[in-house]
Amino acid sequence: MKVLAIVMLVIAGIAGVIAYRMSVEYARTPEPLPEATEAEEIVPTTLVVVALKPLAANAQIQRDDVALTPVTIAPQRYFANVDDVVGRVPLVDIDAGAPVTPRYFRDANVLARIIPEGSKAMSLQIDEVVAVGGFVRPGDTVDILVFLRGSGGDDAQARTLLREALILGYEERVIDRPQGVEDTSGNRRQRIRTAVVAVPDNDVTRVMLGASLGELRLALHGQVDADSSMGNGGSAGLPLAQTATTGAAVTDDVVTREELIGIEKKKPATETRTQAPVYVYKANELESVRP
Repeated sequence: MKVLAIVMLVIAGIAGVIAYRMSVEYARTPEPLPEATEAEEIVPTTLVVVALKPLAANAQIQRDDVALTPVTIAPQRYFANVDDVVGRVPLVDIDAGAPVTPRYFRDANVLARIIPEGSKAMSLQIDEVVAVGGFVRPGDTVDILVFLRGSGGDDAQARTLLREALILGYEERVIDRPQGVEDTSGNRRQRIRTAVVAVPDNDVTRVMLGASLGELRLALHGQVDADSSMGNGGSAGLPLAQTATTGAAVTDDVVTREELIGIEKKKPATETRTQAPVYVYKANELESVRP
């Protein structure tokens, strides 16, 4: 009996130890995480060279200006290697975060691609007064006016040099500068500015001659007028020379100084001379005849 009791005690002790260890292991076991109800969708990306900050036109790109960044929507043409763009000079400004593509460089001239067919891109030296207070932007439609002072002042004239001309570029750009790029060229009023205008082939020499002889002004069209007539170069202009093809002078709206102030030129008085009569004797009659 004593032996049986001892065996039972040993078995009970072993069972207690096993139960204790099982409880400890159960307490240490972490609870399983709940399974995701919906599987996350994996979006494919493409490594593209992207501008890390605004890049100014005509400035060399440095290595710290760009980086290889994954994008979900890649351009049709892009650079996949940073070394392909480092040291190159963009033709236009590049916004921060924009992918760097070949169209920004000189091998893809933006201005040459937007010149209308049958026209040439011609630059005109202007200032804020000439350029409608500086509010002219690429894509606007303007009339180019010219003021001719004349030799004595009385024969001064204002003429329409070119009608409905398309502005292709203003100052040094064909698009507005991105936000964050400061103008480091000094005082803006001291800069020589240019406006690039689409001029019909037959009017290029006439516009150049008019710009050299008189003072230019740009007359900006309204948005409604620009939408209906954009890109149509005017055939009327300054008749400084005859056209080579037709040989006819171009008609134009001319305002002279006399018309402006309401004074007409006096015509020179014609001199009248009174000649002496000639007397003719016929028998007993005397007759006077004037030649």
